[in-house]
Amino acid sequence: MTLHCFIGKHLYEVSLGPNGLITVDSEEIAVHPTMLSDKEMSLLVNGKSHRVSFCQRGSRIDLIVDGQLMEATVQSERDILLKRYGGSSSARGSKEKIFAPMPALVAKVEVNVGDSISAGQGLIILEAMKMENEIKSPQAGKVKSIFVKKGNTVEKGTLLLELESA
Repeated sequence: MTLHCFIGKHLYEVSLGPNGLITVDSEEIAVHPTMLSDKEMSLLVNGKSHRVSFCQRGSRIDLIVDGQLMEATVQSERDILLKRYGGSSSARGSKEKIFAPMPALVAKVEVNVGDSISAGQGLIILEAMKMENEIKSPQAGKVKSIFVKKGNTVEKGTLLLELESA
C-alpha cells in the first residue's frame, strides 16, 4: 500500500513493506516500532532510536518526534483520486474535534464561533517549551464550538474546538 504523507510543505511517498521495511521516496528504511502506550512509541530507524508521541484525527496526525512538533497529513491513493475527481471521503456536515497535541498555554485563538474556515487555516496558537505552535484546520467548514480562551493552560488531549464540514 502506498501513502502520500505531507509533513509541513514536503510530500513523501511511503510504501509499507514486509518485516519492518518501508520505502520513502524510493529509499528503503528499516523501521522497528515498540508501542509504549496507545499514543506513544519508540522507533528504531536504521539503528537510531526516536521517541514519538502522536494524536490522530482523520487524515491528520500531530507528531512529537524527539520533542519536536510536526503536523502530518496522510492520504491514500483512493483519497487522492476522490479529491481529483470532486469526491470526498468524509461526509458533508460531519464534525471534526481538534485536541491539544501537548500540554501548553493558549497564546491566541484566531477564530470565532460561526467563522467559515479553509483547510490549513490557523485556528489556535499554543505555546509550549518557549515555542509557538499553530494548530491548523484539517478541513474547510465552520467553527462550531470553541472550548478554550487566551491564557488557558491545557493538557495533551484537551478538546480545543469543534469544526463542522461545509
